[in-house]
Amino acid sequence: MPFLLRLAAKNLVRHRRRTMITASALAVGLAAFLSMDSMLRGADQESERNLVWYAYGGARVATPEAAAEPDKLTLKFPLSDPGAVVAAVRAQGFDATPRLAFEARLTASGTDSPVSRVIKALGVDPATDGQVFPRRELKLEGRWFEAGEASVVLGRWLADDLGVGPGQSVTLTTRMRSGSYQVIDLDVVGIVTAPDPSMNRYGVFLPLDQAQLQLEMGGLATEVDVGIHPGADAARLAAGLESALKQQGLAVGVLSWRDLARDFLALTTAKQKSSSMILFLVFVIAAVGVGNTFLMAFYERKTEIGMLRALGMPDSQLFWTFLAEAGGIGVLGAALGLFLGGILVWLLVAVGLDFSSLVRQTDIGYRISGVLYGAWSPWSFVGAAVLSVAVAVVCAVGPTRRALRLPITESLRAEG
Repeated sequence: MPFLLRLAAKNLVRHRRRTMITASALAVGLAAFLSMDSMLRGADQESERNLVWYAYGGARVATPEAAAEPDKLTLKFPLSDPGAVVAAVRAQGFDATPRLAFEARLTASGTDSPVSRVIKALGVDPATDGQVFPRRELKLEGRWFEAGEASVVLGRWLADDLGVGPGQSVTLTTRMRSGSYQVIDLDVVGIVTAPDPSMNRYGVFLPLDQAQLQLEMGGLATEVDVGIHPGADAARLAAGLESALKQQGLAVGVLSWRDLARDFLALTTAKQKSSSMILFLVFVIAAVGVGNTFLMAFYERKTEIGMLRALGMPDSQLFWTFLAEAGGIGVLGAALGLFLGGILVWLLVAVGLDFSSLVRQTDIGYRISGVLYGAWSPWSFVGAAVLSVAVAVVCAVGPTRRALRLPITESLRAEG
């Protein structure tokens, strides 16, 4: 075996140009895989964080009727005692805040602009909302409202579409539980820019007490949102929280953020499968290049192969020699690919890609609104390196067997 390895190494050195060309094809495919994998992982991680921090919290407590249809905005099934629910959730060690969610049409007051938007308005408690929905990465023009103010904070893109800013007014038109229409005039006190594109595009926040007053909710809330770290097992925690609340006599349903974002998660899963197919095709293209290179190399060396066989070298030893040579090319390609891929991933993690203009114009499916940063995955590097060597070896099997099936006499006269 040491002799075969030395022979394979000499062949690699002897054909430097072909070795480097073949290894480079593998390296490019490997680097493309690592950079794409880093982008997808980064998009998934940022989307998950944004869903938890700016959209759903870690979990949502609602009445069983509202929990059965979480996507339906209705005031018909509010929590009868949101204060008791908040206290019970906090007793379990979680942050909690009540919210009143309702559908409304938003228009700019006192302007001739025909622009209006149907949005999900949220009445939030200024004192506790920031405990569940962190504000440290939010950029605010103006200020947040205080309890009791007839005021509103809008998402940046929504405010731009309406042409309003701090100091101007907007009107919300909605329906109350009774079915009658209600018009709410609010002063814009702040414009918020968030990492979450949905918050920028549709965000409408007003004081909870004002929302309850204007909609005649009598202090009720449609949900209590619970703070759970994005990396935690939200489904298990939500199930445990629901059991604990029911033991205290509270008739509620608890949904994890994964339950609330199931449509988004299904979409990202489909996107991941499509991206995985693209990555697979990249490796197929690299594999075809490697296979063609080996095939040409063996045809060029038919006389050499025939001479070794005529001198008594067993076909099995020749077979393993060429596989070792292919493995060496795979190792070289893996080393180059890991180096190049490492540089690309480092740039993605440190600098990222700016998708601000694209995300502003269209929904790309991921919950990112600006710069997309990559993510490190050591196991992706390990798996890609192993796959690179495996691809090189597998691609060499067919041409090697084909070359060894030729009669010795035909191999010897191949270049005659």
